[in-house]
Amino acid sequence: MSLFKSTSHNYGSFYSSPRNAFDIDAQIAKELQRKKLDEEAQRREIHRILAESDEIRSFKSKINAAYLNKERAAQLADSQIKRLEDIV
Repeated sequence: MSLFKSTSHNYGSFYSSPRNAFDIDAQIAKELQRKKLDEEAQRREIHRILAESDEIRSFKSKINAAYLNKERAAQLADSQIKRLEDIV
């Protein structure tokens, strides 16, 4: 008794037909193009939201100021260390 039953499906003829292969390739290409367009539209929407949001602009400004303050603090600490080393 065989564990594998034969089926009445004939998939070989479906995939071997050049017309069907072309149709499948065309469908895949169409779907990839649609997905690419959707991703681009989503990217543009995110960019628009980021550009138009006062709250996000405010947060960006605060983050940039924090980075600058952190860099200034590091420079100040370095200059103080150098002064102390020069004294000793």
